[in-house]
Amino acid sequence: MKRNLGRRVISSLAIASAIALAACPSANYEDPLSQIGRNVSDTKAASLPATAADSYKTLTLGVIFTDNSKKAMRLISVQNNSVRLTNLGLPVGQSDASFLTDGINGALKGRFKDVVNLPSFEASHSAHVDSVMYLDIQIVFGVFTGSNTKVALQGIFVDGNQTPLGKVDASGSGTIPVFAGLRPDPFRFQEAASQAVENFGKSLDQQTALADTVASNAAQFEQASSPAQTSVPSPSLPIVNSTPDSVKAG
Repeated sequence: MKRNLGRRVISSLAIASAIALAACPSANYEDPLSQIGRNVSDTKAASLPATAADSYKTLTLGVIFTDNSKKAMRLISVQNNSVRLTNLGLPVGQSDASFLTDGINGALKGRFKDVVNLPSFEASHSAHVDSVMYLDIQIVFGVFTGSNTKVALQGIFVDGNQTPLGKVDASGSGTIPVFAGLRPDPFRFQEAASQAVENFGKSLDQQTALADTVASNAAQFEQASSPAQTSVPSPSLPIVNSTPDSVKAG
């Protein structure tokens, strides 16, 4: 009798968890390149084996999180609250947004001379950076067995006029298994985020031509950071409701 009661409690919790997650829709995104009204062709990696892009190591990189990224961070917070509800308030096995952002920062700091976060493009004029990258994060959480939790990253390098120089991108996913009692791991966020960060680093290493282009534009930011330079307002990055192919796949 006690054993049957325990099974009913676990089943009820599983159903409640599925309902809570289904009631929390995934965010919609658009390619951030279209958000700033620009176009850029992907820089293709050479046919040779991956080679570290040494030109990055001479640069201080300024990173601007897009509105898509901020929305993705809020989505992680919502999912964490759902996990806490399922686990009766216990944060067992959870991963907050820092799990992903720390991984991205680690990948960038291992390849650039230094990395600083910028609140806006205008801040690059006084931050003494050599290059600027818009960082776009897109996350879709899977809910049902067999669906995928997906993390997609894009790093869009721009020059001193915010004209895109090129981009690196990567993604990762984790397939949702059969729900196992109170365990939160079916969300598979850690797995998807780890894959995305690893592939992001590989993409940076392969883009040697892009690295040289970014390095050659460093002088623009040195001029912009000069006290005599007048700051010119730049366009913002509004959220537009559209889901990119990188997230739709699967």
